[in-house]
Amino acid sequence: MGGGVNREIVFSVVEKHASNYTEGRNFLVFSILGEGENKSHLVVVEEDGFYRELFIRNDSLISVQIREPNDTLKLAFCKDIYHTGFKDLVDFPEKVAHPAGNDVYFVFVDKNKNLYGESIASAFAPMINRDVHFYLLVRIARNTESMIPASRRSRR
Repeated sequence: MGGGVNREIVFSVVEKHASNYTEGRNFLVFSILGEGENKSHLVVVEEDGFYRELFIRNDSLISVQIREPNDTLKLAFCKDIYHTGFKDLVDFPEKVAHPAGNDVYFVFVDKNKNLYGESIASAFAPMINRDVHFYLLVRIARNTESMIPASRRSRR
């Protein structure tokens, strides 16, 4: 995998903190990849009539929230919108000109453990559906403070 990301590391974090929720279900992983251990992960699990969001920061589960269905989450769980195989910015040269923000990792995993849409992109150059990408980016940023520099967080 490109971009200095190790799928096994991301999935070991998911296994450690979310396996009770993900086993036999469709789920997606959206990770913001900061420097060193500074990583935030959002795991969204499709359940009967709702979605469960698990927020993981620096290998600690910090929040579990229930979300009612909405159009963007319904779209996020439609595997037909995703490419197969792994993609990164090299696969989309038109997006490389102005990449901004931390790298993000995304993958949709169906209940049979097939991977869809697996990609690494810049936070502001999505490789997946824009609405889905920015919805997930906002959710993880609001719930893990992953986009706020530590110097600014301490003043709150």
